[in-house]
Amino acid sequence: LAYAFYAALTFTFLPYATTCLVLFYGGKLSRENEINSGELVSFVFYMQSLFAAFNSLGSIYAGLIQALGAADKVFEWINREPKIKPPADPIMPKECKGQVEMKG
Repeated sequence: LAYAFYAALTFTFLPYATTCLVLFYGGKLSRENEINSGELVSFVFYMQSLFAAFNSLGSIYAGLIQALGAADKVFEWINREPKIKPPADPIMPKECKGQVEMKG
């Protein structure tokens, strides 16, 4: 539950809130003729590009964490002790050719 709140806050609310603040402040500066509207639009596009880059970095990091978790699970399976122990004196065939025939 805490992670869901954190993810919703970080990946949804903060980027949109930042965009709204930039548009509000940029609109104020544009009305006061400190910047023109083209500069504001250009800055917003650069900001969206930056947010997209950070979002893709977060996705890559999440993928790496998932891969590490999966690798840990695989190594657990490789290193596990079998429940059925092999016989102390196994029966070995006298001859093994590796030839298979299908009949029927």
